[in-house]
Amino acid sequence: MSSFLMWLKIFNKTGLLGFIIIALQHLFIVAGETEPIYRWIQSIEDGREVIYNGSDLQNIYALKFAAYQKIKPEVIVIGNSRANSFRKNMFHPYSFYNLSRTFVGFNNALGFLEEIEPYHKPKYIFLIIEPFQFKRNFELTQRKFDSSLSILPKSRLESLITFGLEFNHKRYSELKDDNKYLGVKAKKIKRGFRSIDGSHSEGQVRHRTVENNIKRLGRLKKKDLESLSSRELFFNFNQPLSNTTYDYAQLLIKQANELDITIIGVTPPYSQDIQNTLDSDPITFQLWHEFQTETNNQKLSDIFNGLYFNFSRFSSHDGQDYEMLDLIHPSEKIIGKMLLTMLQNKTLRNAFNKIDENKTKTKIKNNPLPLYDIFSESNYKAK
Repeated sequence: MSSFLMWLKIFNKTGLLGFIIIALQHLFIVAGETEPIYRWIQSIEDGREVIYNGSDLQNIYALKFAAYQKIKPEVIVIGNSRANSFRKNMFHPYSFYNLSRTFVGFNNALGFLEEIEPYHKPKYIFLIIEPFQFKRNFELTQRKFDSSLSILPKSRLESLITFGLEFNHKRYSELKDDNKYLGVKAKKIKRGFRSIDGSHSEGQVRHRTVENNIKRLGRLKKKDLESLSSRELFFNFNQPLSNTTYDYAQLLIKQANELDITIIGVTPPYSQDIQNTLDSDPITFQLWHEFQTETNNQKLSDIFNGLYFNFSRFSSHDGQDYEMLDLIHPSEKIIGKMLLTMLQNKTLRNAFNKIDENKTKTKIKNNPLPLYDIFSESNYKAK
């Protein structure tokens, strides 16, 4: 039966609405949107990455958790999207997986440790620590990690409708193209999460020059800074740091010690314009100001056994503002510089003594583009 006759038969049987839903579901399947886990895991087994970006955000966690169970990495990073640019080749030859865009919070991390113990325990966890974690009752209001988050949800009707409203006939060939992109969004915008190490591929952003990225950040500044205090990351910052948050951190480290897991706390930078805005108002952004004090840094350093690193300021790791992907997310170059700074710590240097720091320095220094993908397999050759 020809494709046309098949679709005509479906239309006659289902009516217009049913036909539209079935057609959209077909496109989801063609794009790899439904049940992407098989291609995701197969790519890991084959050593050929796919890049996933789909309509359901929970898929990202489910796929990453499946990869974690498959790879059993020695080193992981967990946190929000600000950890997206941690790459496995930064840690070569140690096995690594990036569990960014999963969760933030000490209580969540504690739940994660409890859940992963039957599968695999990493030796080291780089944990993203954000100022907003220290708001009153933050830890109590967060859903503690549980295994249901690792179950791949079915594609939802609203996702189909949203896709349908944006769809045009020119995109069909793009969606059915058999390439490394998996999921509707990935095929449309050529961006998404890498199956091989869980990091985020930024697509064409990587080709921007320093001058172009400075201009781009300037445009983002005009758009985003006016409403900074109303954004989720900086909302209700007119309060002191909550002491209860430190208690959750201590519980987490106690459990990690019992499991023989080392946790390294890391606070990445925001753009310089955001730093300046937060610095300028000690009342509206009281929490930020207290977070930057030596008292807080020392408390967290004591809790994390000397392994807490506050990289809120570019000067702390030789980062540059134009190396930010946007106002919030640091690039690979910034993360690489942060790692090199952390390796100056004697404990971490001994733990990761096989990392070739000179190779990392050379990669960062020799590429003139501020956002370029410099830690991919194709650019990395083991000794």
